[in-house]
Amino acid sequence: MALLQLPKVLIEHIFSFLSYEEIARIRAVSREIDKICQGLLNRGFLQLEERRIRVLNKIDSLLPSSDRERMEHPLSTVHMVVMLCGMTICILGVTYNKFIHKNKCCFIPGKLLDLIRRFLDMAESEKVDAGPLMKLSAELKNSSRIARDHFYNSVARFGCFRCMRPLPSIRWCLQTENNI
Repeated sequence: MALLQLPKVLIEHIFSFLSYEEIARIRAVSREIDKICQGLLNRGFLQLEERRIRVLNKIDSLLPSSDRERMEHPLSTVHMVVMLCGMTICILGVTYNKFIHKNKCCFIPGKLLDLIRRFLDMAESEKVDAGPLMKLSAELKNSSRIARDHFYNSVARFGCFRCMRPLPSIRWCLQTENNI
């Protein structure tokens, strides 16, 4: 049985074990896989934004209510860094959402989604250290800027579909593999 003969829900479940970067890479296999991967990348972006809000609320609940005590609390830096991550995600949303809602393209930088996931995993852990979190936040900010620049210079400028055609050689390999 070929992969594409399986129900879409099952294919999505199989792909959910991959990193977002791997999902972004396998989009080139075929148009059917591309559609499934686009959905996973878009959904992943939205889920990570929802998760960021949950992490921020969790950190908020651990902080004292008075402003002075909040500023001196060890989690105040973590809170600030998670808020900065939220601004980065918001800017990415502004960049991509218009095209995503028009079904012109999907959230392309899977590697960036993996970075956001790693950032949130670190922020959500029991022993949160602000140092590595700030370093990861800076990496997230730089990667986000590069992704936005690439999007505006390559994808939005020339039209999304031109930049996302499946590679015929990969399709040929899959067809050959199925015939064996």
